Amino acid sequence: MKKLLSIALICTVLLSSCADSLTYENGQGNEVTAHSIGLFNQGDKDPNVNYKLCVGNTVWSVLLVEMFVPTFYFVGWSILEPVSVRQQVPIVSPEKEAEIVARTLRRDSLERVAKAEQDMVVDKVGAHLDVAAKSFFGGDTTN
Repeated sequence: MKKLLSIALICTVLLSSCADSLTYENGQGNEVTAHSIGLFNQGDKDPNVNYKLCVGNTVWSVLLVEMFVPTFYFVGWSILEPVSVRQQVPIVSPEKEAEIVARTLRRDSLERVAKAEQDMVVDKVGAHLDVAAKSFFGGDTTN
């Protein structure tokens, strides 16, 4: 009996890795705590935090499936635990976004104008060569 009790105690200690909370500092310097979530409290999910499946709570919910209440709790409110903070992507203000778009359009327009001027120069050179060939050969050079 002592052996069975000690094995149960060891298993309890090894498998009691309940989901931990994660405390992090947001952009304004405030500390925010993200708690574990489950199927019934998905609305409490922090969008700035990455979550993963809590293996300990999953094992407990499977082992205690006949008792229903622990399984209901683990799956409903504590199956996912917060593990890390997501990288924040800087948000561009509407004014800055408009400036970037205008600069890009201006650069594209200048590139198109330069390309058109280059094409015109090539066309003029081709026309001059055509006139020179006609005057040199004295006839039609399109054959």
